[in-house]
Amino acid sequence: LRQYNPSVSSKDTLLIMPLWIIFQSAGTIVSTRLVNKFGGANVSNFSYLVFALCNLAMVWNTNYWLFVFVYGIVTGFSIGVG
Repeated sequence: LRQYNPSVSSKDTLLIMPLWIIFQSAGTIVSTRLVNKFGGANVSNFSYLVFALCNLAMVWNTNYWLFVFVYGIVTGFSIGVG
């Protein structure tokens, strides 16, 4: 990621973990309603699929802010829901 965005430093990536924790917690709250509506196995399988696809998509990512969004928000939320 740094080769495509030379201005990104190690300090810039400090944003990812707090976002991940916040959205993981939010996903945990939302998951109870989703499990009641769709069933535990369906919610768990879907959240695992989202998590796996996000990690696969990051192989081709060259944008720092997309990296923050996907790793900080989307994967945090999917782990919380799962």
